[in-house]
Amino acid sequence: MLKRLIAKHKAIDLKDLNNVLLIISLGVFLVSLYFLKNIYVLMLVYLFIYDLFYRRERNKYFKLLTGILPILIFACFLLRYIDLSSLSFDLINMLKIIIKALIFLDYLMIVVHEIRGKDIKYVKGKRGKNSLNDLRIKNIKRYKDCNLEVLNNYQIKNNLDLDSDYYKVLKNNLNQKIKNDLEEYVVINYLRFYKNRKNNKKNILDSLNILFVSIHVIILLLSILVK
Repeated sequence: MLKRLIAKHKAIDLKDLNNVLLIISLGVFLVSLYFLKNIYVLMLVYLFIYDLFYRRERNKYFKLLTGILPILIFACFLLRYIDLSSLSFDLINMLKIIIKALIFLDYLMIVVHEIRGKDIKYVKGKRGKNSLNDLRIKNIKRYKDCNLEVLNNYQIKNNLDLDSDYYKVLKNNLNQKIKNDLEEYVVINYLRFYKNRKNNKKNILDSLNILFVSIHVIILLLSILVK
């Protein structure tokens, strides 16, 4: 039973969360941090943040924030057993404020990256919705530059003569390579929009989204009730 729960836990993908619920959860989380005072609840909140951090790409900003937080929380925990009456300010309370600010910043970055990471390229603009042709026009230069750079690097690395037949064949196939790469990108992203749009409507009340919201409600209740 425990192994099955662990396997299901590892299988959770944050990209399956609904964008609207992510934003709502962000607001609930901010309110929870405002009321949060208990150090043990603060530790639980950090574990929740760490679990979210563990599930996504660990860039240097996430590593820095998520690495600093346990040190600050542990320091806050130890300071409770030290006589700080000689200080003219509440060091523990100040440290808690810093910790909560960093936790919210970490959580905000995770939410923003998850929403942006869904890669919904089909968006509304002045001309309405982007068509397949719109996506081709907007990305043709990027794929031309990218493939040309790859060809030039390959030529330099292998010291190919610009007048050689092999280089001429590569150069002649460049346009077809650009066209194929661009078409693959356009089709994938065009279809991905419909998939995401369908899933976002469908998944708004699925078990994962309900669980995600429930965790935030529990954190909010603990923050308010546990002093």
